Amino acid sequence: EMTEHDDHDVRVRATDCTLGIAAAWNDALVAGRPGALSVVSDDGDRTIASPLHLERVAASPRGPFVAGAAEGELLVWQLDDVLPRHLSDDSPTGAGFATPDAVIASFDGAPAQWIDLRTNEATPLAELPPIAQVVPSPDGQRAVVIDTSHHARIVAQLGDPTELPGEVTAAQFLDARRLALATASGV
Repeated sequence: EMTEHDDHDVRVRATDCTLGIAAAWNDALVAGRPGALSVVSDDGDRTIASPLHLERVAASPRGPFVAGAAEGELLVWQLDDVLPRHLSDDSPTGAGFATPDAVIASFDGAPAQWIDLRTNEATPLAELPPIAQVVPSPDGQRAVVIDTSHHARIVAQLGDPTELPGEVTAAQFLDARRLALATASGV
């Protein structure tokens, strides 16, 4: 026996939901079995292995957590850590990390954005060609953005980008003040 999705593709087998199936956060479904959870969403399906033998599983459509009772332990998973977050309705052409929790993304026909992943706050930058590489500075205050045509710019959350000369194939900050650039003529 199989559980089917509206488009009649098999999404979860009956053996995957022996502990039940529940509506979960962001329109996902969670199915439980003793060794794993199956998360079914419009962003793709995932299987999460449980470190212990699950006996019960619970989820809520109003919160991002899934709880499981397992061998005298209460285990909790956060669906925000499993399901992708949609950050923009614009069509991205490239992206890279400016800091461990900020992304610089270029968009088709729209300004690039410096996006703080903790707050989802997006700071518009200039319109940039598709990003091929982002090289963050050690202090996280700026980054070198190299586009697909090998033009490079130093960008920061505030202010206009600073164009760098020549065709740049790679870049690396040596420290907070010095930058090495690889070009066709050398480093």
